[in-house]
Amino acid sequence: MKSLYMKRFLSFVTFQFFISISLFAQNLLSPVWKISFTDIQEKDVNQIITTEWKDVNLLLSWERQDYFWFDGKGCIVNEFSVPSNLTNTELKLSIGLDCDIKSIFINGKYIGGNLPNQFWSNRGLKHEFNIPGNYLFKDKQNRIVIFVSNLSYTGGISCNHCSITPRTSNSNSEIKISIPVKDHLYSINESNSFDIKYLSSQKGKIKLSVVNDFHESFIQKEFDVNQGSGNIQFNFGQLISKPGFYECIVTMNDGGFTADVKWFALSPEKIECNNGPVPRFKDYWNKTLAELKQIKPEFNLRKVDSLCSSSRDGYIVEMKSLGALTIRGYYFVPKTGGKHAAVLHVPGYGQGYQDRRIFLENREDVIEIALCVRGHGISADVFNPGFGVPGIWGYKLCSET
Repeated sequence: MKSLYMKRFLSFVTFQFFISISLFAQNLLSPVWKISFTDIQEKDVNQIITTEWKDVNLLLSWERQDYFWFDGKGCIVNEFSVPSNLTNTELKLSIGLDCDIKSIFINGKYIGGNLPNQFWSNRGLKHEFNIPGNYLFKDKQNRIVIFVSNLSYTGGISCNHCSITPRTSNSNSEIKISIPVKDHLYSINESNSFDIKYLSSQKGKIKLSVVNDFHESFIQKEFDVNQGSGNIQFNFGQLISKPGFYECIVTMNDGGFTADVKWFALSPEKIECNNGPVPRFKDYWNKTLAELKQIKPEFNLRKVDSLCSSSRDGYIVEMKSLGALTIRGYYFVPKTGGKHAAVLHVPGYGQGYQDRRIFLENREDVIEIALCVRGHGISADVFNPGFGVPGIWGYKLCSET
């Protein structure tokens, strides 16, 4: 019974994320780009070499691929060809990325730019630009280069869009992943499958990729398809038997690109974690705690009028920590006498309690202390890790096997 309740609970939670994200109508651009945050200047746009750059898939959020807003200024690049049947067709660029777009170049020619990130204000907004015919190569690879910054945290769902398509014609290509089980929740030891439904404008190929949440690859497969509609029922019951969460991407190239991504779970209530400590785990903590004991905390308590209300007094608390850094927090004490229950708040998602209304408007007769860990909130002035998620929690954190 306990297992059944757990399974239902996990299916409810994970279903919130199991939506399809279909990318583009038939599009000359692959969803997979190259990305780099090295010091690249716009004046050097024609000298960019992407051999050592990493991949980034616009179907997926930045953070799912280990890219974050603290990465700074960067550049993404895609190479594409113009089919012979489109050599005399007017093309357009449609773009909307979860970041600031400084400038866009095609084959070194400026197309547009100065497009602010709209993820938190006008999500899904797309901008269109005409591509002059003399900007494109008909007989060799073309290159689009986009200078970006301030990659948006999205919560895991990508709204990125970038396509080059004919201006007037409609796409007759489409691909979708159809998952037949409720809440995308499969069970092990069953004949599990999903469907890949497609409409292809001509003969082409479909690439299928399935990885887990640790980016371990389980399935990499290609299918040849003919012009017209079709359905591929893909059975994976014998290929994936490990409980967990999986990401499934299909990309079809039939002279242009269409793609889709979905997520599914396989018996998540049966996931087993390795609870064994890594070598030197105990030694590490013994050494760290001994080091911490040598530091005089120098506790300080300062009353702040703006944090006080009719029912509670508000304070800023301080203490010294490793590296002689000052750690601060908020401390609220009821004005009533006697003993009170105490609540310790620790920050989620690395936030620093910028919105203090939750404390100021609280009328409960309890003590509250909210710590701003180093690098966050009112502790940010003494420490800046210089990178994004996992923030301070990952600072100088090394793994051992």
